[in-house]
Amino acid sequence: ILAELENIHFQDEIKEKNGIMIYVFIDDHVHRAVGSSSVMGWLLHHAYYRQVKDGKLVSAGSFLTGRPFLTGIYGILDKSRILRMLKISFPLRIRNPHINLVAQTIWQMKENFNARYPQGEFYVLIYPGSQFGGRLIDYLKGMGIQYLDYAHLFSVNDSRFYLAAEDYHPSVLAYKIIAEKLAEDLELDAR
Repeated sequence: ILAELENIHFQDEIKEKNGIMIYVFIDDHVHRAVGSSSVMGWLLHHAYYRQVKDGKLVSAGSFLTGRPFLTGIYGILDKSRILRMLKISFPLRIRNPHINLVAQTIWQMKENFNARYPQGEFYVLIYPGSQFGGRLIDYLKGMGIQYLDYAHLFSVNDSRFYLAAEDYHPSVLAYKIIAEKLAEDLELDAR
């Protein structure tokens, strides 16, 4: 999303001078930001590699150019059916620097949005079932970023909230519940 905000001229399509941007955070965004082994198979050629240096987010090329050795190892690990079956990914633990990287990325998204829409409001929506959302919220608070904690809005173990057994994208029902809650929380007309 940050790359999109950096490279797309929304003003060509969105004529309003203000509005609301809602970034939907899912736990997998942490894995994508840090280039975990579980995402290297499809992420490898499609993502920017960013790091936090001296408290600031900096571009470090791609995962291939920014950390070629580790990316190569993770690419090999991603091919392991055993690791996939056991749902083992590297790094084994998500640590605070990983969450900070995501928070810094979100901060940059907010800054890019506000530069284009100074009257706009930026929110982070913590998607239901998030395990990392609580840790991320601590960083968001410190950065003054508004958030909506929907981690417990519905049970992620309920198949009604997914498209299919192997496709964990939200179902129509999940979107409906989230939209109604958003409208209520942001005091918008849901019609």
